[in-house]
Amino acid sequence: MSSANGDRALVVALVVIGFVAPVFAQAPAAAPQATPPAQAGPSDDPFRRSVPVKTKVPEQKDADKPVLIPFPTLEQRRAEFQASRQAAARNGQEEPNGIGQYLVEELAVIGMFHTDEGDGAFVQAVPTNTTFFVTSGTRVYNGEIVSINTGTDFGVGQVVFRELKKYRIRKKENNQVNMVTKAVTSPPAKSK
Repeated sequence: MSSANGDRALVVALVVIGFVAPVFAQAPAAAPQATPPAQAGPSDDPFRRSVPVKTKVPEQKDADKPVLIPFPTLEQRRAEFQASRQAAARNGQEEPNGIGQYLVEELAVIGMFHTDEGDGAFVQAVPTNTTFFVTSGTRVYNGEIVSINTGTDFGVGQVVFRELKKYRIRKKENNQVNMVTKAVTSPPAKSK
């Protein structure tokens, strides 16, 4: 009987191994992708209500924020200045002032002076290190000099500019005029 029990145990062991071995030997199979069921049309289900699809409207968070419109580059402004200078020479008119090609932000006040006509200022165009002698009413590219205040010392004073900035809000251009006061400073260091 012991050989019968041994044979029986051997058969049971082989059966168990036969069922367990394939489970551990095979990688799990990928689940078959189910196709979505065909959606029933409104005529197929008399009790189904049609739900309107909600469309999300994108928000324009920055649409109401002003966007600064840049002025032409210095090279473009210089080309405009040269063209107006040549046109004035052809027509026998007075040459335009060279400071007219610079923006208010490109100018530094480096000193003051007084003449019989009134007070004036030494203004330096920082991009080109060119110095101009200006008085009230002198026009620059995006504004003009409103007043020059010297005080008691010509090394201390200030120039008040009217500066124009252009903004765009929702395809509409708006002009903003600011008063900018620049005090006398030492000339910027020349780059080598």
